[in-house]
Parts: sequence; structure tokens; C-alpha cells
Amino acid sequence: MSSVTQGERTINSRTRGEVSPEDLEYGRGRVESALRYVTDPVLFVRLKLTLFADAGLACPALAQANVDINGRIVRAQVARTTMREAIDELHDRLRSQVEHADRAWPARCKPQRPPVPSRPAWERNLLRRKIFGPFRSTIAEAAQDLEMLDYDFVLFAEAGSGVDTLLSRTEDGTGYHLAQVEFRKADITPGDVEYTFSTQPVPFLDVEQAADQLAMTGKHFVFFRDTTTDRGCVMYQRYDGNYGLISPA
Repeated sequence: MSSVTQGERTINSRTRGEVSPEDLEYGRGRVESALRYVTDPVLFVRLKLTLFADAGLACPALAQANVDINGRIVRAQVARTTMREAIDELHDRLRSQVEHADRAWPARCKPQRPPVPSRPAWERNLLRRKIFGPFRSTIAEAAQDLEMLDYDFVLFAEAGSGVDTLLSRTEDGTGYHLAQVEFRKADITPGDVEYTFSTQPVPFLDVEQAADQLAMTGKHFVFFRDTTTDRGCVMYQRYDGNYGLISPA
């Protein structure tokens, strides 16, 4: 990740794939333009440009921006045929969200997610494995991470109960939902974040079964209790249609 001062802003940026330096510079300029009339302090700006090499993708250019405006999180994400098209649409969405963002933290706008490409189940592969450390977090801290990092979900060990826990966005993108491998509501650290929760047992699955369930349900991710480790894990569908796996250390 690199940091460049663009106009009045320091923009942290990163690229994946064959993104040209010219497109990166263009993206920084368009993000700066979208924030030009913001009067509150802009604490953080992150731009990410991704160009997928998969020839089967109709929209291989992905542009993402995350902005912290005095504690309010605003984000936008766009996929288009070319990087310039994605950047221009990102500018429009980011400017619109900045203009209409609530002043209360966290600003839970409905995510502007590009659709996951349709890839036949038999062509999907597990391309990425992530392992998170044995850290504990409150639900409020997890919600802040989810907003700041523009994630649909976050896997963590809940601070009070110590249980593997998943905090995810509701389907309409306006709230949060909580699930634990062992539901222990009484032990959860109190906080001011509102969420729904599930008392249903998390399914015991191995990695192959989790992939099968993801394919059968058509969902973007599945939270499961690994039959080998007895820990909470998440199998998710990546933007390129393949799978990723997140598990605790």
C-alpha cells in the first residue's frame, strides 16, 4: 500500500493485477474530486483498484474506496468493463454517499456490492486460506473493523465469552447479525451496537462439505464448525467466483 497526497487529502492506495500507473493516478484524482466539498475532517482515505485476469468475467475492473469522515465510515465499490469506467462510477457513488451520509457512527449505508460472477460449482476452487490470530474483540470493535475494512462479515473470538463468533451484515445491509459456535449470550460483553442473533447450532462440517453447502444454498458465505479442529470457520465466495476459507489459528 502506498500513501500519496492528492490535493488536500492523503490517499492510501493499493492495486492488484495489471493496473496501470496512469489509472491509479486517475483514480486518486477522482476520489479527491468526490471529497472536494467535504467540510468535516477526513481522517482516512483508502483506494483499491483490482484488475482480474479471468477472461470469463464480464466486469474485470473493480474499484473500491473507504473514507472516514470524522468518524463516519463511507464506502463505495464498483465493477465495470474497464478501469476508467469503474473509477468514474466510483466517483459518482462516493460523492452521492458523502452528500447523504448520516452524522451518527457507524454510517451503515446499504453496500454497493458488485454481483459475484456465475461460475459452475464444479469449476470453483479453494484459492485462498486466511488464518486469524487468537485475538479477542468486543462486538463494537468487530463492527468498527467491518465498517472500516468494507467487509460483509468478520470472524473473531468474542471478548466476554471467548467463543468463535461471526458478525455479518444483514441482507439489506442496514444492520448486523451475530452467530457463535456455542451461543453464550449471557457472557457476551455488553455494548451499544444493535444486532440480531441466532440460537441455532452452527453446523459441523469439513471443508469439502462447507463448499458443497455454499454451492447448494447460493449464499456468499457459510459459517461452520470444523469437524477436524472444532473451531468456527468461514467459507466464502470470492469476487472471481472461487472460494476462500478463513479459520482461527
